Amino acid sequence: MTHTKWSPEYPGRFRVSIGFVKNDEVRLHSISNSSNHATHQDIVKNIESAMLEAVDQHETLLFPQDAKCYYSTQQHALLVRQHSGEYLCTVPLVVDENVIGAIMFERQGEAAEFDTKSKELCEQLATIIAPIFHLRRLNDRPINEKFSGFCQSLLSSIFGSGQLGKKMIFLILCVVFIGSFFLQWDYKVSANAILEGAIERVVASPEGGFIRDASARPGDIVKLGAIMATLDDRELQLEKLKWTSKQRQISNEYREALASHNRSQIGILRAQLLQAEAQQEILEQQLKRTVIRSPISGVIVSGDYTKSLGAPVERGQVLYKVLTWSNRLIPPS
Repeated sequence: MTHTKWSPEYPGRFRVSIGFVKNDEVRLHSISNSSNHATHQDIVKNIESAMLEAVDQHETLLFPQDAKCYYSTQQHALLVRQHSGEYLCTVPLVVDENVIGAIMFERQGEAAEFDTKSKELCEQLATIIAPIFHLRRLNDRPINEKFSGFCQSLLSSIFGSGQLGKKMIFLILCVVFIGSFFLQWDYKVSANAILEGAIERVVASPEGGFIRDASARPGDIVKLGAIMATLDDRELQLEKLKWTSKQRQISNEYREALASHNRSQIGILRAQLLQAEAQQEILEQQLKRTVIRSPISGVIVSGDYTKSLGAPVERGQVLYKVLTWSNRLIPPS
């Protein structure tokens, strides 16, 4: 390896190595006066270990160190012992209070020991070049590493400590984004138009009577078979009860006539029994017609009996009009 002379103020041969932190380890980036350091695997590993020693302790390390110094320099001693070095000074590279790597100065020869002035000079040099190296390193990354770094920075700003304003903005955006999928919004458009009916059906009273309940009113949208109103069915229920009782009486008399083999009486009672059953069936149909249902799905355009409960209606009287609209609106002329 070729060595270069320092300035006259700092005589002796020297070497400078630069490494950067990656995945909690230090990787050697370059060595002075060496275009290819990959062939020197042993010395590279020792240099990286010595740099990691300084990075972990966040402190400038000198070797040989002062007797009063309490910092660990085991890897520095190993590097000097195995590769015939003499004096080392390793300075962490700090950018925005984050250690991004380290720079190592090696000296050999007489009067090459790092004194206080030399240490300060190395630290000042590291302070100056650290932001430059960091910026160059960020710009030279592949596109996938840049994208990964951006994602990590974004997640760190969101989930890390501090950055309360960014966190609040991110939280509000998440709530709005998620809420847009679940919240229902009403949109109103004001415009003049005419609703064109495709089908119009009239709902008439199937029986005469009195209105017991009427919940439908104009403007309501109803479906096919929806209950619109009901008529009072108390008289029909009483009539049905009367014919039910009469049917039971005739059935008992019919069984007695069968037991006594009274043929004339059997014929009369059989006719009366059929009549009672027919009357019950008629009443059952009338009871079903007391419930007024929508014949189609659409909107009620006329008929309001919500305030006319108990009002009399005649058979065939028009109660409601239901309109099924088309899919287009006709602008008024």
